[in-house]
Amino acid sequence: ELSAARVEALLGMFPRFEQHGFEPWRDAWNRRNAYAGLEVDVVQGGHTYTAVAEGVDATGNLQVKVDGEARLLAGGEISLRALS
Repeated sequence: ELSAARVEALLGMFPRFEQHGFEPWRDAWNRRNAYAGLEVDVVQGGHTYTAVAEGVDATGNLQVKVDGEARLLAGGEISLRALS
């Protein structure tokens, strides 16, 4: 029953997403970003590197800084792992 309610809620979001993209959810996502400002290992396409997680942009791309340089990560399989 709970799963059905969540699926219904998600389906209700699609028209807004189709019309406006990720932008309406960006701020809420960034407020809940557990990695914001933290050093993380980024695992992407078989490569692992250290970055500072920043947030997501208006289109949902992950924003990180690598050696002080801003990068946008999009698509494919991307995994963040907090550094211990």
